[in-house]
Amino acid sequence: MPNIPILKNAVIAINIDIKKKKEYIVIGDFHDLNAFVRGRKNIEIIFEKFRPLGSFLLDIITELIYFSDVKTNFCEFSKEKYIQNIGIVEGLFESENPVLKYMGLKLWEEYFKVIKNSICF
Repeated sequence: MPNIPILKNAVIAINIDIKKKKEYIVIGDFHDLNAFVRGRKNIEIIFEKFRPLGSFLLDIITELIYFSDVKTNFCEFSKEKYIQNIGIVEGLFESENPVLKYMGLKLWEEYFKVIKNSICF
């Protein structure tokens, strides 16, 4: 198993402060994030960072070929593909790029559900 938390519904929240020219990005489980943005501080948050305004847009990847390959790989359930897929998910999740981190988290969330319910393993 990869070192990635298993969440029910991973979400990303962005707060934009135009005056300060900053963006605040937070990634976590929907219910935890909802409580966090309402003031609770003892919540598990996966990623939290203040950054210059516009950074999030620069993080979005335009290389669609890469992600079509990832989607194809995640449709296969052999043990060999499982090992490859876990490597992909871990690489995405370990990134400092919040978009990649979030994508890794969501891929793992969905892949784990399928694997857990699969008779292949």
